[in-house]
Formats: sequence, structure tokens, C-alpha cells
Amino acid sequence: MKELVRVENLSKTYTSTSLFGGENKEVLKNINLTIYEGQNLGLLGQSGCGKTTLAKIILGLEKETSGKIFILGKDISTLNKKEFRRVRAQVQVVFQDPYSSLDPRMTIEESLTEPFIIHDKKVMQKDLQNLVSSVGISFKDIKKYPHEFSGGQRQRICIARALALKPKLLVLDEPVSSLDVSVQAQILNLLLEIKKEYNLTLLLISHDFTVCNFICDNIAIMSKGVIEEFGAVDKVLKNPQSEQTKKLLACLPQLQKEKV
Repeated sequence: MKELVRVENLSKTYTSTSLFGGENKEVLKNINLTIYEGQNLGLLGQSGCGKTTLAKIILGLEKETSGKIFILGKDISTLNKKEFRRVRAQVQVVFQDPYSSLDPRMTIEESLTEPFIIHDKKVMQKDLQNLVSSVGISFKDIKKYPHEFSGGQRQRICIARALALKPKLLVLDEPVSSLDVSVQAQILNLLLEIKKEYNLTLLLISHDFTVCNFICDNIAIMSKGVIEEFGAVDKVLKNPQSEQTKKLLACLPQLQKEKV
């Protein structure tokens, strides 16, 4: 299996200062994790466990305190800006809130074109047509603004924008938690469809075991900045080892064991 991302001995500490002195808060503690091509991975845990911070460090949006991140075999801490941009193009993200993810002053066409401009790539009308078609948005609507779309449609547009550079890894930070229940299944099914169409690997950050069960092959259970348990989703569901995993499963007594 080809290695896409490797996290080695990663730690992250935030330091806050006040009139009464400073305080250190360690949010990630010696994390080791590998994401392989074609194997969807879920990072599951309660709010504040460190899963989003880990994702942001992988994306280059946060800087680790210690440890290393390798993307496509390259230690990103050793790359210059141009090299990092080239590697970073292979890892794109869809955030939780589609309302704040899109600039309200930009048309959908402008939002979809932006990644090409940032990475100095020529954009063709055919590229935009393929993007909106792959997520179920009509091409005739790309001149519209975000406020003219529903929440589910906006998230589809965010997914299309993340696909623009044809990444190898798509990071999904709670991609359906802000959507109506009736729309969540549609977006999850769409993610599985585009995974096949674009030959993607998905990294899903979630607090919802049901969503991870639907999307992921493997799962890492996080608690208080450490990975408590790692394994194939089915095995973790059937035979959880850590107390944190058991607590999460206990909150979902009706969890369906088989993927739809």
C-alpha cells in the first residue's frame, strides 16, 4: 500500500499568557499515525480531544510543537514555500460549516476558479463543468452567489472546490454535522461516489460513530490528545478495547453495524 501521510511523534502545546502568568496546554501527545492510499480513515472523539488540531497540522494550517509530518514521503518541515504548495495541493479540505466556507461576495464560478489561480493552473470551462456535475450542481447556476443555495448545496460546492486540484487526500472536518438530517445521507453518499470517481482517500474528523462506520475503513479513537485505539472499523465496533471507545459506543445503542 502506498503511504500518503505519516505522522511521527507529533505533539502540540498551546501557550496562553495573562496578567497572572502563562499556562501551557498540551492538546496532542506523541501521535503516530499513517494514512494509506485508498483506505478511508476516521478520527473519532469528543469535542476537545485534539482531532481537529491534528487535521490542521496535517493541512499546514497549524504548526506542530514537536514531531514530523510526511506527505507523499516528504517531510513538510524541510520544504520551501514553492515545494510545500505543490505538496499541499494534494491534500484538500472540506470544513464543517458551508455557510462560512464560501465568500459571500464571490460567485460560485469565482470560488471554484480560485484554487486554480492560487496554484498557477490554467482553468477551462470544461474543468468547471466537470466539477459542478460531479457534485450534482447545475452548471447554469455557477453565476449565483452562496446565499442563493441551501446548506446541502453549499456543502456540495465546497466539495467541488476541494476537488479542483485533483488531490489524493480529502480531509473532511465534520462535513455533515451542520446539515439537516435529511441532507446528511445525501452528502455521505456523494462522498463515497467522488471517492471512486476521483480515486480519493478520505480522512474524516467526526464525533459520530455512525458517520465513521458509513465512510471509513479504519478508525482512530482519540481522547485527551492521544490515540486510544486504532483498527478496522468493523473490528473496533465488534470488539472495542479502550474505555473511551466503549463510552462512545454506549451512546449509540441503535448503531447499525453494516454499511448501507
